[in-house]
Amino acid sequence: MMPRFSLRSRPSFLLDAAACTLALVLAACGGDGPTESIPKPIASIEVTPGTDTLTALGGTVEFQAVAKDADGNTISGVTFLWSSSDEGVATVDQQGMAEAVANGEAEIRASAEQVTGVAQLTVDQATDHLAFRTEPTSTTAGETINPVVEVEVVDAGGSAVEDAAIAVTLSIGTNPAGGTLAGTTTATAVQGVASFDDLSIEKAAGGYTLTASGGGLASDPSAAFEILPAAATKLGFLTQPTAAEGQEPINPAVEVEVQDEFGNRVTGSSASVTVALDTDPTGGSATLSGTKTVNADSGLASFGDISLDLPADGYTLRATSVGLTASTSEAFAVSLTFATTTVGYFHSCGVTVAGHAYCWGANGNGQLGDGTKTQRHSPVPVSGGLAFATVSLGTYHSCALTTGGAAYCWGNNGNGQLGDGTTTERLTPTAVSSGPTFATLSLGGGHSCGMTAGGTAYCWGYNPYGQLGDGTTIDRHTPAAVFGGPTFTTVNAGLFHTCGVTTGDIAYCWGYNNFGQLGDGTTTDRNTPGVVVGGPPFATVSAGTFHSCAVTTNGAAFCWGRNNVGQLGDGTTIQRLTPAAVSGGLAFAAVSAGSSHTCGTTTGDAPYCWGSNSNGQLGDGTTTQRHTPVAVLGAEGFASLSAGSPQGSAHTCGVTVGETAYCWGLNVQGQLGDGTTTQRVTPVLVVQ
Repeated sequence: MMPRFSLRSRPSFLLDAAACTLALVLAACGGDGPTESIPKPIASIEVTPGTDTLTALGGTVEFQAVAKDADGNTISGVTFLWSSSDEGVATVDQQGMAEAVANGEAEIRASAEQVTGVAQLTVDQATDHLAFRTEPTSTTAGETINPVVEVEVVDAGGSAVEDAAIAVTLSIGTNPAGGTLAGTTTATAVQGVASFDDLSIEKAAGGYTLTASGGGLASDPSAAFEILPAAATKLGFLTQPTAAEGQEPINPAVEVEVQDEFGNRVTGSSASVTVALDTDPTGGSATLSGTKTVNADSGLASFGDISLDLPADGYTLRATSVGLTASTSEAFAVSLTFATTTVGYFHSCGVTVAGHAYCWGANGNGQLGDGTKTQRHSPVPVSGGLAFATVSLGTYHSCALTTGGAAYCWGNNGNGQLGDGTTTERLTPTAVSSGPTFATLSLGGGHSCGMTAGGTAYCWGYNPYGQLGDGTTIDRHTPAAVFGGPTFTTVNAGLFHTCGVTTGDIAYCWGYNNFGQLGDGTTTDRNTPGVVVGGPPFATVSAGTFHSCAVTTNGAAFCWGRNNVGQLGDGTTIQRLTPAAVSGGLAFAAVSAGSSHTCGTTTGDAPYCWGSNSNGQLGDGTTTQRHTPVAVLGAEGFASLSAGSPQGSAHTCGVTVGETAYCWGLNVQGQLGDGTTTQRVTPVLVVQ
């Protein structure tokens, strides 16, 4: 086949000659002449789309061109030359792809063989969203964010819409510290850009972002940035002190921050911070203990072992540091949660669940153990910081057992009743000398007794009636073993006599017996243990001034000895030389014999008392003597009761099943612990 030639763009006479020549050649070769028609010249070029609009700079549209002859037939294989009438508005490449450059109008042209086709392209930006042109950067709290934050009004392609004059508002997007965006937060865009030159945030933290809005448009969040703390100016309590147990570290630990003027922690500070008692509702008697000065670590000072000793509501702490403004804490309370209480002649003591001993009332011989002889009307801690399990009181002395079984005593020691080998009065706890490890302690008028875990009883102190049970009437200044070696489960000391129960549930007593308080059927004194006559099997026993009481293994209460005011509870005032059943048929868990009255708790935790009531010590709301048990009024269930010292005390204390201490009766020296010296005929709450 002969090659095709393009004859377009040639003069007509040349075309005619060429056609004739071609015909002659074909004829000479034996052909039949031309078999294809000769293309006609381009008459027009059509560009599509004929008009279009781009709404974003950088946006593109592809144009197509078609060449046609005079008869409207499409001419194929034409190469077009593309151009834009205004390349400042739009450009076009040689494939017909036009791109928006700026707002305006431009003709997009396709040319071939001196024929040109035209399409109209309009560039008219449409606002699409807002974008941060200059991002916020990390800065110091309260200072202006620099450089100036700028937000652009942009089209879909991200180009600024310079003729958009909308109002743009900035706000915090991610707000890790609850900061506030200060300054001019709304600005009108100029040439499509809104500038914010006085923005600041006062709360320090990392991870802040900003967002922009306006004209119905929104933005993606800005890049994250950090607000750093300013210079240290003050202190502030991060963790406030909360209600605390007396002498126990405040928990959670008190924490104080070194802060800038906006309250941000200055993490670079290691300032020395001191906490002290600011408000003392006890009138200046409370003591703040523990490590009270620490160096801040990364701007935080933590006080993990501070404590207060006295119960009261309304304490505050004050934190100070050189060169910084001090801070005062919120008010908080310190309380005592009692495990046990016991009463002496004119004083009372208790042990908290945390193992701290507290005492209140008379203190003429240092029997409160606080290092003074000052009378106290509410609980004060026993000095020395020992952890106690139990405390027991005599007439003018006190003793306690540590959680490890070591015995300590304090107060009057005229007869060696403190057991330290001397007769020296002690105002603070002093270790009992040469003594074994004790499981229990019990104190009488001027003597003391203890029992080991193995059931061996020891006594020391005053002994004119044989109340030490060692077979003599000689005072002992250190513990002496009770004669005969019975194995006891409990031992309890009265004014001048002592009683105990053996592992065989047999009650024994020894010492003074003028009213039959030994229960042996006589009034003869004994300096060694003698069996209580005629009694059933006993579980516990309590020795008072001139009477004794015990609870059987099945919960029945029996008493014996003096009964002039009904302290035996048998409905009479008849002296008994052997055990007599307490009237009423109540099932008791324990009884406590005092001077001239007796109290007990039932197996259901109900408190009852009987006997002398001249000072309201029975707690029944009267001062009427009772010969049989009467219920204590206005009190919840009691876990334990103590009916007073054998010397002649006329008050009672106890701890409820809810670990709250109450006292009632005589209160001339503050022995009820309610902060007054007012007599009470029903239970009153010990200050705690």
